[in-house]
Amino acid sequence: FTKGWSMGLGAFYSRYTFQRSSKTSAFVDDELNDSATTWTVLGQSGSSYDTRIETGGLALTVGTLFRTEGGFRIGLVATVPTITLHGSLDLSHQGIKFSDAKLTTVELSGTGGANEPSPLEVRLGFAYEGKRFAVATDISYFSSFKYFELELPEGFSPTTGFDGALPLDRDSRSVINGAIGIEYKITEDWATRLGAFTNRSSSPDIPSIIVNEAYSPQLDEYGL
Repeated sequence: FTKGWSMGLGAFYSRYTFQRSSKTSAFVDDELNDSATTWTVLGQSGSSYDTRIETGGLALTVGTLFRTEGGFRIGLVATVPTITLHGSLDLSHQGIKFSDAKLTTVELSGTGGANEPSPLEVRLGFAYEGKRFAVATDISYFSSFKYFELELPEGFSPTTGFDGALPLDRDSRSVINGAIGIEYKITEDWATRLGAFTNRSSSPDIPSIIVNEAYSPQLDEYGL
């Protein structure tokens, strides 16, 4: 726009794929005393789940940079949540239950919808460069978002036919990270540099009691 002010706009296609298969089984037996070596199975149940999520979306990024003749620079970059262009959820479930000498089987399959999971990202940077001294800092913000925004197929529900290890109602954490770097030129050939950064995870807190649920790892990093 002007000698010291510029702006840019970017767009790119984003693809997200998630696939998981799991099986569970359980037995029901007679009550036994501590010295028993055999037992009778009264019932048995088992389930298998196949889940595949595939989405594609459009991500938009806008950035601006302002520079002064005195060596100061200020930049801002924002990426809006992805606009889902297409998304599918393929589910398959098989279950058996044996109780009271009766065998019951369940088979479900279907295709539903899915949205692309993505946060709002905003980055703000500031820098100054002089003859001997330079400093740069960066602050980034990531908004929370839902891990799964799904439209379950007909016949499925969060408790029927859907893998209970997938947390439908969990949101990521909104986090703020930062970084700073300093440089001082001792001579034209020698310089000292010092920097620090944070890289906090947006993964939600993991409960102290784990109940058959697939949790992504939470790892916060701090560096110097």
